[in-house]
Amino acid sequence: MVKNVKGGKGAKKGKNQSSSSKNRELPTVDSSIDQHIAKVESIHGDLRYTVKTLSGLSVMAKLRLESKSRRNPNIAIGTYVRINSTKPNEKPEIDVIFTTEEVHKLISLGEIRETDNSGNEVGDSGFDFTTSNSESVEVQGDENQIDIDFI
Repeated sequence: MVKNVKGGKGAKKGKNQSSSSKNRELPTVDSSIDQHIAKVESIHGDLRYTVKTLSGLSVMAKLRLESKSRRNPNIAIGTYVRINSTKPNEKPEIDVIFTTEEVHKLISLGEIRETDNSGNEVGDSGFDFTTSNSESVEVQGDENQIDIDFI
């Protein structure tokens, strides 16, 4: 019998693993063929999801069979997907599921605006924290002491 000289248990387990997900090209959105980026709001079962597009429209979408990489795709609430409306008067189909790394790349490219749970953009609180009059507050004495009368 031939002796195994190429490695032990770890080398045998890792030899057949492919890195196709790491080399995947970033999917783009083409508005001419009616593609949109959407965020999953709820899961209904039977591969049906309620998604909300970045423009604010909530629609029911179904996962297309060609896009399933596994039997049970990992789509949770808050996952970003690309939906494709191929025919008018039909439900849109989910054709791409974005990974977290791809979402971060799309945010840095400006394709996705970050929003909180209420739909407001992150970093835009609506408050202006500048003083209306141009008075400057000067600290007198020890910086660690607080003047209660000043407050």
